[in-house]
Amino acid sequence: MRKKRTLVQKGRKGLSIRKQCKLLGVSINAIYYKPKGERPENEEAIKKMDRFFSMDGRGRAKDNIWIERFWRTIKREYIYLNPCDNAIELRKGIEKFMQYYNTERHHQGIDNEIPERKYENNKLLIRTHEAA
Repeated sequence: MRKKRTLVQKGRKGLSIRKQCKLLGVSINAIYYKPKGERPENEEAIKKMDRFFSMDGRGRAKDNIWIERFWRTIKREYIYLNPCDNAIELRKGIEKFMQYYNTERHHQGIDNEIPERKYENNKLLIRTHEAA
């Protein structure tokens, strides 16, 4: 999808941006949407909402904060940047993003390691410890 977006060029004679998008199967929103990042006050509000919605009735944080953050990441890094026309396209795109997320993307929460490598290293450590 990203490669197709780069093929769309403004100012092509006889081919409007809308027509180029239609021919390439790219949403026109993907051409004009420019992520601006979050303002500091929005980041703080998001953190407060995370804490609020990750509490059970007794005020204890539950494990669902991790999945909420994961969905927030998917939305910010994939869904908002790659608008889809149908559910099949969305599902395929999310599958690709999740593959990237687990096998290529560095994660701040695990010392900027890649989850798959971290998992494999931990398995190796466990086997070594069990063998000793």
